[in-house]
Amino acid sequence: MNDRFSHQLGDEVLRRLGMVLAHAVSPDGIRPDAAWPELAARLGGEEFLVVICARSAADAANRIERLCTAIASHPWRDLVPSLQVTVSAGLVFATSADDQATLLGRADAHLYSAKEQGRNRIVADGLPPAAREHGPTVAG
Repeated sequence: MNDRFSHQLGDEVLRRLGMVLAHAVSPDGIRPDAAWPELAARLGGEEFLVVICARSAADAANRIERLCTAIASHPWRDLVPSLQVTVSAGLVFATSADDQATLLGRADAHLYSAKEQGRNRIVADGLPPAAREHGPTVAG
């Protein structure tokens, strides 16, 4: 992004991406049907973390897929007419044996697997990767 367009445009994409992610979770981070607070945060560079509560692996995968669709369909073209933004994601499901390090480690491994498989994908614990065709990946 930065090399193709500019650092200023890359920063604006990251800012808008953060807004889309923030809207994916409720404004105060708490959904009435969620057992735990939800959040979206930038980890650094072009990597973001989204923590959601889901009733099942399928529910989590569906929510993340809807989030990816929301990102791809956001009006990025008002920045640059040819601009497309999509997501590669590593999706993990917490167990009682997990801590922050194991969760982030697995999510990161899945993220890099998604990128190696051609990007614009979700790779998840125990689920086959779900490829989508929305254009080049910007966020990782």
